[in-house]
Amino acid sequence: MKGQWLLALAAILGGTAIAGEPSSDRVTLRDGSVVVGLATSATSGSRGAVEVVVRRDWARGALPQQFALWEKAAARSSRLAIDQRRKRLETWRRDRVAGAPNRKIAANAAKDEDRILTWIDGELKRIADPAAVNSSPLMAIKLARGEIRRLEHAPAGADRLLRLAWICELPDPEGMSAKDLKDALESRGYAVEQAAKSPPASLDNLLPPTLETDANWLVRRAATEVSVDPGVRFVRYQNLLYPDTPLGAAGGGLGLSTAIDELKRLLNPDARPAVDPLVNELLTIESRGGVGAVVTRLEMLPNLGGAVVDVTLWVRQARERWVPAGSRTATIRSGDVQAGAAGAIAADPQVQGAFQIIESLGFGQIGAELKQASVNIGAATQKALETARSQSNQDLAALALPVLEPGAAPPIAPPRTPK
Repeated sequence: MKGQWLLALAAILGGTAIAGEPSSDRVTLRDGSVVVGLATSATSGSRGAVEVVVRRDWARGALPQQFALWEKAAARSSRLAIDQRRKRLETWRRDRVAGAPNRKIAANAAKDEDRILTWIDGELKRIADPAAVNSSPLMAIKLARGEIRRLEHAPAGADRLLRLAWICELPDPEGMSAKDLKDALESRGYAVEQAAKSPPASLDNLLPPTLETDANWLVRRAATEVSVDPGVRFVRYQNLLYPDTPLGAAGGGLGLSTAIDELKRLLNPDARPAVDPLVNELLTIESRGGVGAVVTRLEMLPNLGGAVVDVTLWVRQARERWVPAGSRTATIRSGDVQAGAAGAIAADPQVQGAFQIIESLGFGQIGAELKQASVNIGAATQKALETARSQSNQDLAALALPVLEPGAAPPIAPPRTPK
């Protein structure tokens, strides 16, 4: 992983030394030439290889002989990949159009606008010209293990800077140190510090399509849909299913409601479970042409000792066949909750009102100890929700296609005054 490699103090890049930590990964080949870019994957074994994303213009100028071979190999594979992507986009488009009458457009979108459909149309237009796709700003190359003498990763966080530099077409970012690249991006108005806390910017719009399995494509499509479409996120607690609304996502009200539900269950252990409604919700999403849903499952530890939250992406692989495709889990114990967090919940008038409602249902007066336990579990649930959701959202952003990033989409800061 990035940041776990020891870097040389000065690296040779096309014969030029970089002062300071480099901004890009470097692969030194057996013949002494150096490939600079972003190492995205590596496989081990005798047939292992390292995949590196490089800027096409850099490769053409710095390594012309290797570039000619890389370009031919990329053109051969891109023909199949373009045809595969076109067919998948056309299928996705048909599903969206057929399910439109059953689907609500996001409230913040323009009237009757489907942002995914708009992106699909643009992507179909982009890949319609293979020559244009094969001259994309970036290209992915594979270097066999036998070709490589040394692989050096840039310091942690430099990959985000390089992605932003490529998106905004900063000249020769590979030849800059990480510090100089950061300064150059900030001088153009990019909020680099804020971008460092966000998922890495997508490079899909700068790369030609690549071959990928049906399973991987469906996961990416599902991650895209749950990032854009409303009504596809749910919170599951025992046999109850709540819509995961923006209010619920804030954590406070949701943590309280589940704590109260658990309290009522403890007071009334004979309560019959409701029928699991998740299957019907997934079928409804399917009727809209969707393949993705996110289910946040809440579980209380014994004796209200804490909360466990896992956030799972569900993907439809076939008709009425949904499978989980990865999750994030967080466990917070009630005793680990800061006093201030629990105190804020206890002081909430809605909390006091909820206890009064439960008492009025005939369960009798709730003791102070049980009230405090329910408040603590509410605070623990809120913290667990925040942790698991944050990790899950980063995973989804990394998987999603760039529907929300038509161009350069990193956060913009107010222009800085040149020094």
